[in-house]
Order: sequence, then C-alpha cells, then structure tokens
Amino acid sequence: SYWASPIVVGHTLYITTWSGDIKKPTSNDNNMILAVDFNNGLTNKKWNATLPAWSFSTPAYSDGIVVAGCHNESGPSLFAYNATTGHFLWSADVGAIDRASPVIANGMVYIISEVGTTAPFSDRTQLTALHLNNGTLLWNTTLGEKKVHQDFLTWDANDTIADCTPAYYDGVLYLTTPD
Repeated sequence: SYWASPIVVGHTLYITTWSGDIKKPTSNDNNMILAVDFNNGLTNKKWNATLPAWSFSTPAYSDGIVVAGCHNESGPSLFAYNATTGHFLWSADVGAIDRASPVIANGMVYIISEVGTTAPFSDRTQLTALHLNNGTLLWNTTLGEKKVHQDFLTWDANDTIADCTPAYYDGVLYLTTPD
C-alpha cells in the first residue's frame, strides 16, 4: 500500500510503502522505500530497501542522498540511502515516525517523531536534527506530551501527535503542534 506522497528527482521516483495491515505494524511485508526509474519513457524498479515498520512518511532528497522514515517503536526509524544505487548509508533511532516527513536543509535532516516515556500510556513528541552525511545526532527537543486518561478511552484534549512536517526557510524551522 502507498500512503505517503512520492518525490521525483530527475528521472527517479521515490516512495515509501507499508504492508497494508495496521495490526502488524512491524511486519516487514512490503514495508520499504522504493526507487522507480522513468528514463526513456520506461518504468523500471531501480532499487528498494526494506524498512522495519510501516511508513506513511514522504522521503526527502538532497545531495545524492534519500532519507526515509518509518514507525519503528524500538530501534532505528530514520534511514539514509545513496539515491542512485540504494546503498545503505546510515540509520538513526529517533522514535516512531507517523505521518511526518523528513526535511533536509543545509546538510541537516529534521524529523518529528513520537518517543515513549517512562510513564504508562504516554509518549512525547520530539523534533530531532541530524547530520545528513552520517546521521549523527545534533540535537533534539520535546514539543509536547500525550497521555491516555485512566479509562483508556479518551485522549488528553491537548494531545500531541507526531504528524507535522517542518518547513525550513531562510535559516528558520517552522512547525505546528496541537499544543
């Protein structure tokens, strides 16, 4: 299934996919980033790489590197590949990435994700910045926290969800949260 938007760079389309079964979020069936070549009017799969969980996140591209995120709750959730060959470059554990997409600017990758907390049924939404070339963490900051009420049926009215994709302009990062 395809829920993310594709990007096109030159003659290549990049898109993330998922297994189509939300009940199996860590199933690797069709959880991948896919590169499709449209050169000379033909459509050919260029390369694909398996992701450890589903992805609704649109990939990002810069300087020959494509970055994709997924909803992996325990382990790496952000991945970088050589855009031409699909060669794996690096991964980072930044928390589960929902519908937010990575943004690349000035050699940095920005992503919003959900990170589990020590409190039961609670997650915090986090903005993370990493180096594009090697995935090294530069900084992260908490944007908000979501909690389930004790009846487990209602969410806090100020629920923070990691669905926002940041925008970068002229040295400033812009984003929104439900808070």
